[in-house]
Amino acid sequence: MDVFKFSAFLGIFLTFFSTCLAIQHRRNLIWTQTPAMRLTVSKLVGIEGDPQTWVPAKKPSVKHISAPYYGWEFKALGFSYRRQTLVWSESMNKKIQALVLNGSTETLDVFTGTSSEVNGLVVDWMSDNVYWSDALYNWVIMAPLRKYSSDRVYRIVVQDGLDNPHGLAVYPKYNWLFLSDWGLRPRIERMDLLGNKRQVIVDTDVVQPRGMVIDMAKLRLYWVDSAKETVESVYLEGVGFHRNVIKIDKGKQMFDLAVFNDYVFLTEQSQGLLKVIRQDSNEDIVSFTLGNVPYGIIMYDEDQQPGQPGECETTGCDQMCLDDPLTGPQCLCGEGYDILDDKKTCVLRKQLTHPSHMYAIGVAICMYPANIADMSLDNVSLTSQCFLSDRYGYLALTFDAENNRLYYSGNYTSTIYSIPLETGSKASVVASATGSVRGLALDWVLGVLYWTDSTYAHIKVARKDGRFQRVLLEKDVNNPLGIAVHPHRGKIYWTDIGFQPDVMPKVEMANMDGSEREIILKDNLGQPNHMFIDYNIDKLYWADSILNHIREYDLTTRALKVFYQQASVKFYGLSLYKDYLLWTDTDDMNGIHIARMDTERKVRGIIHPNYGEAADIITFDKLLQPNFTSPCRNITNGRRRCGQLCLPSGADNFTCSCGLGFYLNDDFKCSLVKHSNDNFLIVNDAYQRNMYQVDAKSGVISALSQGEEHEPIAIEFDSHPLHKILYWSDNTVHVIRRKPMEDTKAYSFLNLPEDSVVDGLALDPVNRLLFYTDTGRDQISVATLDTTPVRHAVIMRDGLDQPRDIVVSSPNAMIYWSDWGDNASISEASMNGDDRRVIVSFNRSAWPNGLAIDVKGQALYWADAHNNEIGMYHLDTGSQRILLMEPAAHYFGLFVMGDFLYVTDWKRRYVARMHKLGGELMRFGEDKFTKLYGVTGYNSSEVIIGRGTCSNQTRCSNTSICVPDAPTTFVCICIDGYIRVGPHCEIVRTTTNTTTTATTTTSNSTTTPATKNTTDIATTLPPNTTTSTITKIQNPTTANTITATTTTHIITSTRDNSLHWFTDTSNTTTTTDSDNDSGNNSGDKGGDKSGDKSSDKSGKTGEGLGPRHGGNHENRGDDETNVKTGIIVASVLVGIAVLVAVLVAAGLYYSRRSSYQVPHTRLTEDRTTMPSDSSPSASSRVTYAHHNSAESVHFDEGFENPTYDVTMAMLSAQHEEAKQPAD
Repeated sequence: MDVFKFSAFLGIFLTFFSTCLAIQHRRNLIWTQTPAMRLTVSKLVGIEGDPQTWVPAKKPSVKHISAPYYGWEFKALGFSYRRQTLVWSESMNKKIQALVLNGSTETLDVFTGTSSEVNGLVVDWMSDNVYWSDALYNWVIMAPLRKYSSDRVYRIVVQDGLDNPHGLAVYPKYNWLFLSDWGLRPRIERMDLLGNKRQVIVDTDVVQPRGMVIDMAKLRLYWVDSAKETVESVYLEGVGFHRNVIKIDKGKQMFDLAVFNDYVFLTEQSQGLLKVIRQDSNEDIVSFTLGNVPYGIIMYDEDQQPGQPGECETTGCDQMCLDDPLTGPQCLCGEGYDILDDKKTCVLRKQLTHPSHMYAIGVAICMYPANIADMSLDNVSLTSQCFLSDRYGYLALTFDAENNRLYYSGNYTSTIYSIPLETGSKASVVASATGSVRGLALDWVLGVLYWTDSTYAHIKVARKDGRFQRVLLEKDVNNPLGIAVHPHRGKIYWTDIGFQPDVMPKVEMANMDGSEREIILKDNLGQPNHMFIDYNIDKLYWADSILNHIREYDLTTRALKVFYQQASVKFYGLSLYKDYLLWTDTDDMNGIHIARMDTERKVRGIIHPNYGEAADIITFDKLLQPNFTSPCRNITNGRRRCGQLCLPSGADNFTCSCGLGFYLNDDFKCSLVKHSNDNFLIVNDAYQRNMYQVDAKSGVISALSQGEEHEPIAIEFDSHPLHKILYWSDNTVHVIRRKPMEDTKAYSFLNLPEDSVVDGLALDPVNRLLFYTDTGRDQISVATLDTTPVRHAVIMRDGLDQPRDIVVSSPNAMIYWSDWGDNASISEASMNGDDRRVIVSFNRSAWPNGLAIDVKGQALYWADAHNNEIGMYHLDTGSQRILLMEPAAHYFGLFVMGDFLYVTDWKRRYVARMHKLGGELMRFGEDKFTKLYGVTGYNSSEVIIGRGTCSNQTRCSNTSICVPDAPTTFVCICIDGYIRVGPHCEIVRTTTNTTTTATTTTSNSTTTPATKNTTDIATTLPPNTTTSTITKIQNPTTANTITATTTTHIITSTRDNSLHWFTDTSNTTTTTDSDNDSGNNSGDKGGDKSGDKSSDKSGKTGEGLGPRHGGNHENRGDDETNVKTGIIVASVLVGIAVLVAVLVAAGLYYSRRSSYQVPHTRLTEDRTTMPSDSSPSASSRVTYAHHNSAESVHFDEGFENPTYDVTMAMLSAQHEEAKQPAD
């Protein structure tokens, strides 16, 4: 038998053998597993039969399904027994896939476009919907389980407040969906199948809840906690009812679990085990070594999915259906679709896709498909092509293709932002308090962001989330503009336009750590602007708007040449894509232009001369960010070499850099600068994502590392000698945290409601109480410091309108707070909220921001961020005076220590201080901060010690809080959720359920007091089945602004940080001028919030539209009629002459401008430089290919089957041998 016959025979035998041993539609324990070293393929492994038979015998009948290719990675797993279907998540292709267990090898793509971390998946077998959790996108999505469908629709079920969602479990009979989240607020939630009516059922003594499953017979929810190394369960109904710990398994990293009768099956990843335990025992029954890393596990059994199918099959829904046990079947639409009046049919909204070209025009950012050079411009306008239209003065752009994120600078707000390119997504601040940032460049390999700042004349670097910022280059940097990075070469390149004629322009390069700086060109330059690198051929390009050309620099040979030139063109932004050159022009031809590089001919120009000055341009394409290697990617002793910033120094070396408050140790790690034990300040820099200690004597800055990446706002220090604990509020995750000064780990002190915005904290060290203002709920609350659990209660709500900061006087049992609502004021009250009175009223618009109290000096200080004043109120006399006024300030925090009043100011990069009785505000410490918020401190000589009235909370019951109402007396206040009935506090009984809306509470209410929600709302994915994000240009339409109460609609807010479309305002008669918005004055309640307004009354109906008829007109004589007729004729002739003159003047002006003057919402094509035969082609769209073909699935047997791999290798070797020529 020759080689080929043997190979064919063996192949047929193996195929038949594998199919016979494949997983069948019968009772199976099935799990996913992936080889740790990727030497074999990922598999779905099953043990067939009744576990009550094979577990005691320890003789499993093992079968499995193999992935078709290396690199595939099966993770989460679910099933529909009635449909005979397995469903799984696959990480390499980022898909949700399904397979019918009838011997078929054809898989169904349920969804394409997940992240690689889909760890939870479950099927609603009554309505045939698949749910999965995505730990990178932080949402739960549902999609219909269909065997044949060209639609790949999906619907976001929940995303608000999620941080690291993992496990899912579903109980359709009660319309319940369970979710575990092991992020910053570990918990298990229960909600309905559309993500509404969310309720936390477990949030205590839980660390990393992962896989979950429901025991249908016992009505209990089981989960594994990989950090606690436990298996636990809880009753499905209620909150934390009958919670049990079933298994504690030290040294094990459990991932998922399944149940059957009294058995619990666990996947363990550190040792690659399948473990079987009993629910009533803490001992292992059996443990299988898999030799692979297991993930999801299910018990594929009919009893696991009880009940009959619902009515969805006969409802006739267009896309999705949910069979509610109470209301019956309901038709649903996927993201990006709306349902019609028939309540069944869904229509498409808007689609986005990549690759794409994006450019900034000052007032907005515009986006076009990749085929802009040839696409039809019918119905294309700024309205349909532009987004982020909040007039922030957009200048610079860059992107992170891997994470689908756009970075941009706002000149008017002095801020760098980033935003996911998903409809309705929320922009986040990367860096604030910048100057004019006209150039951005991202090292996508290491996640490091570089930018030029012409105001401060430097180049700066930070992680792409804004942490660990540092100035990279500032010596001999004059007026930097464009910047580009080459991660593979370890180089940065930038342009410096100088200040001609005194300081000449230049183009420079350096290593990415700032070393080996070198001038590329300093002669024969006009104004070098933005840059572009073609990584495939290692060439650098830059635009020159004075010399009207684009220059090319070969990075290998260092050869220079003019790449493209065109007279009178002011090249500014620059990009190359395929065979096309794209640039922006800032002069008469303001807009985006395209030329073919092979013919060096311009083929298209799209101009909008009357609106927005075109600036930077980028091409958003993953292929433009290759998978380069970097010296910083090297690993030594299992750890990365640098702790914070690793900056390549050329292609082979690197430099470790540390952020503010750290120093580089001998192990290339960043260590904290040594903390002071006494006499220090603490400040928080929200955009550095950290808090810092400042030595009150030396000014030395030391970071207080906390690990999280959120924004601390209010801070307070427990000065009690036995505690020394730092407290702070974090409004992005709605929690108050605390950290002992000598500890490196932060702890959650108090979880807050989703609509809470805590801007002020005040600690009473004597009575062991923490007071806090909540401007989100307009209330002041108090919490106990030393009880377990923490007790908290609202002490004041009525009459509050945006309470801001708060301070406390322990000896006097008083609290003082600022309120910057409609009637801005500073008030005082007893600690229990009684005896309330206003002590400082502001007769004009004011923003009373920070407060500070000098208890010994009986003085209260306030900062007014609107009038830029610092004032003092004498507590003993009631007199007040202004200590300081600075027109350019924006004061935020105050703190008194010793003889000084310490001040944080958003316009200063340092802590300032003045004498507490008045004087000049002086710099204290280093000028290295970004944007300072709160300030507090500690000096042992000023600590108030003693035993307070409520030092011990045993004076009140555990359902109330002891709060002083005078220096020597106290009251017991019922905690939240309880109400006083006679002498006791009883729980509040409610009979109605509240529905949680799909909106997200804002975090930065402190920046503009006029509105409580100043940050936009994160909502949904883009309406595209492949999660791409470019407008479908074939038939572009203007988007409507849609308000939504569920997460399946696009939600916009009054401020346009979110990704939505440009609204056409060209025909309105009221205009808003916000171009000079600094980001701090938009909420001024004392002035016009909309800017200058003008109205045109000439268009009113019945005014000036025709002759007026009076009662005596019929009796006029012929002479009067003739005179009137002559006047009319003369008037007409004069009007015609004026009109002709105007037309002639307009024509002359037009000919001189040589450009189209059109309304700003229209786009006009410039053909002045186009050849006559190069008219735009018919409408077309460039998209990625969508593979709908079936994917084959291969079968083989066993947990590990080396025979299969060896056989495949043998067949391959024989095939190669057969191809060799015979001797």
